[in-house]
Amino acid sequence: SMKIFNKESLNQLEKKGYLIIDNFLNDLNKINLIYDESYNQFKENKLIEAGMNKGTDKWKDKSIRGDYIQWIHRDSNSRIQDKDLSSTIRNINYLLDKLDLIKNEFDNVIPNFNSIKTQTQLAVYLNGGRYIKHRDSFYSSESLTISRRITMIYYVNKDWKKGDGGELRLYTNNPNNTNQKELKQTEEFIDIEPIADRLLIFLSPFLEHEVLQCNFEPRIAITTWIY
Repeated sequence: SMKIFNKESLNQLEKKGYLIIDNFLNDLNKINLIYDESYNQFKENKLIEAGMNKGTDKWKDKSIRGDYIQWIHRDSNSRIQDKDLSSTIRNINYLLDKLDLIKNEFDNVIPNFNSIKTQTQLAVYLNGGRYIKHRDSFYSSESLTISRRITMIYYVNKDWKKGDGGELRLYTNNPNNTNQKELKQTEEFIDIEPIADRLLIFLSPFLEHEVLQCNFEPRIAITTWIY
């Protein structure tokens, strides 16, 4: 079984709220194929302009969120539900299998984690695209709704270089960390470069983040949420 977590990494995830794993697949051929599959989905118009849910009105505003997305639904046997889609994204599916192993590991190493499901979204940003500061879910112990607990973002931008933009700005004040006696008033953040084969894992309800404006295209990210 794939061992991603040791005591240090789990500790960091709990305290800092995030973890960066580079060379996740460590297979240049696979990375190139995932890039090609992702970009082909976009070029074949399989992606839709992302909107945001705001109450009942779906709204689209490029200045708020400028990506194009495609949901990838897998059944409980980890098969992609859409047969036609499945045959065109075999390498993305390979990545999702690896991310499933991480979910299983969470279930094994964290008491009472009991994951319920995962959900995956392919997102492509073009030049000028960004996504303003937001949070992936809101934690509430009273809440009966199932919400996102862990966000895992896999990047596949092979030739990314400084100045290309599209970094993920992660705000690192983690309200889950009870050791921070009082939440600092200053906003602290780190900018995470969206380089190929990098996996970012963070606590969905706690860490705010934004995608800085892209000066290149396509910026490709595959996000899996664990509920």
